[in-house]
Amino acid sequence: MGFFDKFTKKEIKIYSPMQGKAVAIENVPDETFATKVMGDGVAVLPSDPYVRAPEDGTVSFVAETKHAFGLSTKSGLELLIHIGIDTVKLDGQGFELLVSEEQEVKAGDPIIKMNLEYLGANAPSIISPVICTELDDEDVLKPVAKGNVGFKDVLFIVEKK
Repeated sequence: MGFFDKFTKKEIKIYSPMQGKAVAIENVPDETFATKVMGDGVAVLPSDPYVRAPEDGTVSFVAETKHAFGLSTKSGLELLIHIGIDTVKLDGQGFELLVSEEQEVKAGDPIIKMNLEYLGANAPSIISPVICTELDDEDVLKPVAKGNVGFKDVLFIVEKK
């Protein structure tokens, strides 16, 4: 590491995995996410049934109930995309998995198709947190998106020092 390396920042852009409305993580109606126990991020209230890869990477895990998945990004971040609140209780109903674990994906590739009508009727909320689960102490997550977001909109930026 050179002398100036400690002064440079690497910015990693994470795009919205869903079309919908950006929601501050503190406003998610689940204490575990709102208090950032799982990590920092931004949530999306989806308006379209597809959940897409927010960056190039590998699907690191898919919950048995298909309500959440992890993505190891090419830039080195570990992301958790959790669809809705308390959706684990739906036992996979309302979700169609379009990929498999360990599959490589490109930003924008569809990962899960949601049945928004079913989820809206059976889950307490369909607000979906997008979380960086393994940030270093000196990393800074900056929310970018406000209001309506699409798949090509930056949801947040992670500054790595």
